[in-house]
Amino acid sequence: MDTLFDYIDKFANENFYDRPYNAVDALVFSQFAYIEFEKCFAFDTRLLISDIWRKITENVSDAEFRTFSSLMQKSILLLSHAAMTARYQNVLVSGYKNIISNEDEKQFSATCFKTRTGECVLAFRGTDETLAGLKESAMLSFTFPVFSQKASAEYLRYFLEEHFEKVHLTGHSKGGNLAVYAAVQNVKKAERVLDIYNFDGPGFQESFVQSAGYDRINEKITTILPEGSIVGQLFCHDEKILVVESDKSGLSQHHAFNWYIRGDDFIYANEPQYVSTLFEKTINDLFENVSRDKIEEVFESLFSILDATGAETLDDLKRLRPDKLKALWKAIENADKNDRGYLKEIFSLLIHYGFVNALPDMRAELADWRKEIELALTKHFKLPEQKNADDYEHP
Repeated sequence: MDTLFDYIDKFANENFYDRPYNAVDALVFSQFAYIEFEKCFAFDTRLLISDIWRKITENVSDAEFRTFSSLMQKSILLLSHAAMTARYQNVLVSGYKNIISNEDEKQFSATCFKTRTGECVLAFRGTDETLAGLKESAMLSFTFPVFSQKASAEYLRYFLEEHFEKVHLTGHSKGGNLAVYAAVQNVKKAERVLDIYNFDGPGFQESFVQSAGYDRINEKITTILPEGSIVGQLFCHDEKILVVESDKSGLSQHHAFNWYIRGDDFIYANEPQYVSTLFEKTINDLFENVSRDKIEEVFESLFSILDATGAETLDDLKRLRPDKLKALWKAIENADKNDRGYLKEIFSLLIHYGFVNALPDMRAELADWRKEIELALTKHFKLPEQKNADDYEHP
C-alpha cells in the first residue's frame, strides 16, 4: 500500500497541469504546514519549495534536526522528497504566519502555496505537540470561537482582499477545523473558494453547523477520517465524510503518514472502527450533557494539573518520571469531588489512547476508575445511538 512518500515519488514528473490538484495533494500541503520555518532559517519572503529545502540543508545540523518534534521531522522529510520533483519543486511558498504563546494559550499557523497553474492552497496547521496547542483544542468544547479560529478567518479575509486567485483550503487535525471555519466566516466570497479539505479535524457546535453560512459552503467541504478516528469524531459534522484505511491502530491513525493511498486517491473503508465510534459516544455525550461552565472548569483543573508536571509537549507527558506520574495521579484523586469523575474519565482516555504511558500499578487502579466512571455514566447519562455505516459516505 502506498503512503504520502510513495505518492510524491510516483507522480514526481507530472506537474499540476498534467495531473490537477487532488485530495492527496491537499494532505501533502497540510503536512508542510507543520514545519516551523523559523527554527530552520529566517523566512520573511517568498521561496520555492526547492529553495526551502536548500536553505534547510544549509542551516540545520543533524543535531538540531533531532531536536524537532517527530511530526516536524517527518514533514521536513516529506518536503525533501517534494523538492526533487517537477510537481512540487516550483511551488511558491509565502504568507507564512506562526503564533505560539504558551502563556496566553494561543497557537495558530498558516502558509500559502501557489502552483504554476496559478492556483493557491492555504494550509492551516493542526494542533502541534505542545500542551498549549492541546489546551486550545480542548477549548473548542466550551469557547467559540477560539483564538485560532478567529485568526484563520482573518488570514483568509486578508488573502481574498489582497489577491485575485481562487483558493483551495486544507488542514489536518485542528487545521481542518480552521479551514472550514475560515470559509464560513468569509462566505460572501465563497465563489473564490474552490474546495475545503478537513483531514481528521474536529467538527463544530450544532448551531454553527446549522447556520446559513455553513450551509452555503457545505458542498465544498470534504472531511476525511481514518478508521480509528479520535480527533475527527469530536463535535458535529454535517458535510461529506470519507473514511480512509490506515496501517496503524488507535491514536496512531491520526497521523496522515500512516494513511493508505492508491494512485492519486486514498483507499477508502466502509465505516469507522468500533473503538472510534465508542470514543465519539463517550466524549460527545459528556460535552452534550454538561454545562459549558462545568466543562471549562474541568479542563482548567486538568491543565493546571498537567502544567504542574513541568511537561510542555505530548512527548514530555509520555516520558514523565514515575514520581511525576504518581503525583499527577494523586492530584486527580484529591481534586474537587464535583470535578474528580470527569478528570478521571479524561485522564483514563489519555492513557488508553497513548497520550500518557501509565505504570503497571496505575493501570490496575485504572480498572477501578473505569468501573466507577461506567456506573456514573449509566446513572446520569443516556449514551446516544451508535452510528450505522450508512451515516458515512464513501465511494
